[in-house]
This record gives sequence, C-alpha cells and structure tokens, in this order.
Amino acid sequence: GYTYLVFPALLLARARLAACPQHRATPFKLPTVSVVVAAYNEEAVIADKIRSVLTSSYPEGLLEVVVASDGSTDGTVDTISSIADPRVHCLALPRVGKATALDEAIAAASGEILVFTDANSIFDAGTIAALVAPFADPEVGGVAGDQRYLEQESQLGTSEGERRYWDLDRGMKEAESAAGNVISATGALYALRRELCPKVPVGVTDDFAVSTAQASAN
Repeated sequence: GYTYLVFPALLLARARLAACPQHRATPFKLPTVSVVVAAYNEEAVIADKIRSVLTSSYPEGLLEVVVASDGSTDGTVDTISSIADPRVHCLALPRVGKATALDEAIAAASGEILVFTDANSIFDAGTIAALVAPFADPEVGGVAGDQRYLEQESQLGTSEGERRYWDLDRGMKEAESAAGNVISATGALYALRRELCPKVPVGVTDDFAVSTAQASAN
C-alpha cells in the first residue's frame, strides 16, 4: 500500500507544495551529443534505431551514434557498418559484458552530453532536443527519458501490465522532477553530462547505478 499508494501521493504533494523550477541560461549553446548503445545480437532492430537517431531534429553537426557490439554472433556489426554515415561508429568487441561494452562506447564518444539508450527503443524526431533542453540549467546533471509503448505493442496481453507500470513510473518521475530531482532513470533512455558519467560497475543494474552515481551533483 505504501509503495503504490502512499508514496506516489507524497510525491504528488511535494511536487505541488515544494515545486523547484529550472533556471535555464539564455542564450543556451546546444551541446554536442553522443548516443551510446550497447548491443548484443540486435540485427533485427539496430538499423531502425540508428536511423531514428540520425533523422532527429537535433543539428546534424552536433550528433553522433556509438554502438558497442558485445560479441554479437548475428549480423549486428555488418548492419551497422552498412550505414554510410560518418556520425555512426561501431565497436566490434568480443563478448565482454554490458558494463565493459558501455565503458568502451563512452571512451569512444566525443559528446558533451551522453545519451544512453537501448537498441530497441526508437526515437521520435524531437527526442534528443527534448532530452538536451533541461541542460540549459547548469544545476541539471542528468535527464530521465520518457519511455512509451507503441499502440500495437500495448494491444498485446503480455505487455499491457508493463505499459501500465510505466505509466505509473512516468507520473512519479514527473512529480519528482517538478520538486527538483528524479531519483533514477531507466536504461531505455536517459542523458548525463559527460563529466558526471562514472565507470559502469559490473554485476549491478547499470542504468540505476550510472544515473544515481553522481546524485549529489544532479
């Protein structure tokens, strides 16, 4: 009862009674962005994922995609390599585990903002711009993304419960954000200032560990 009723109610109350507006610098110089993906056998989705990033509304010269293939045994690497765009970088790694693959991708990335995302999470045209906008406030160290299911996916019985859970999670994160800070982010989509990005720990949930590692600075 506390987890699903009392705690959300407290979050909503805090958002209303203790709102913490952002203080965005103007003018805001758009930062360079590196979209980082750790992939294992994602041949079926990786091309659509990369294209959704490359066709976003974010300025072309400020954007790159770094995909670390974690020992993929299908056509993931070949599919990435077939995309003729200098903004796309593929790291064909042996099987090293997701944490090490992410570390390698981070090391290869050049962006001021690192956008972490899953291979099967397709971007809207405005996704990157929306993620980057809050960084106009120098006090913002990280931004949690908004994960939504496609209509055809939400019609499947196996995903209906998961969709409802993410609806609840979205509402809680919006309330947390309104009061000044989001507790953590989901690996489907989040962004960090590069200088706040830690080494990815092994053996834990990487998105929670990375997005909370610099909580005192966020």
